[in-house]
Amino acid sequence: MNITIIDPWLAHGERRKPLTGIILHHTAGGSAESSIEHLREIGLSYHYIVERDGRVFKCAPISGRAYHAGVSVGKYGDNVNSQTVGISFANDGVGEAYPAAQLRAAHELIDAILSVHKEIEWISAHRLITERKADPAHFSFVEFCSEHPSLEKWRDETLGRDWDG
Repeated sequence: MNITIIDPWLAHGERRKPLTGIILHHTAGGSAESSIEHLREIGLSYHYIVERDGRVFKCAPISGRAYHAGVSVGKYGDNVNSQTVGISFANDGVGEAYPAAQLRAAHELIDAILSVHKEIEWISAHRLITERKADPAHFSFVEFCSEHPSLEKWRDETLGRDWDG
């Protein structure tokens, strides 16, 4: 897998909780490159963006807290940015399919992250940790996660949303 490390990093801060999870997103934009420029302008970030053709862009260090989840609740409470890795698919979010190369690259990326960060135990989608978002849209979270059986699916969408944490 080829990972392009962007320079300079997107906005990020100090991780304030132990790393325990992964949150999946979509960019709601065009290319990974255009999404990176937009994120730079608005001061937000993901750790990684996976392009449609399978290229992967590392946008912030995993040791840092990327600004990807906003007000949300994860397996271990709020401040989800501090306890997770944010991975976003370059996707318009309005019905665009997720190409096989993109999904394959995302699976390889997660496997690579898990090989180093064995403390990661759960995965969720942005839409499952906050009422405010619907991403990644048109995406089978349960099917995607079946490739990573060691990760607990947090707030599995088959159980519905439970906004009380």
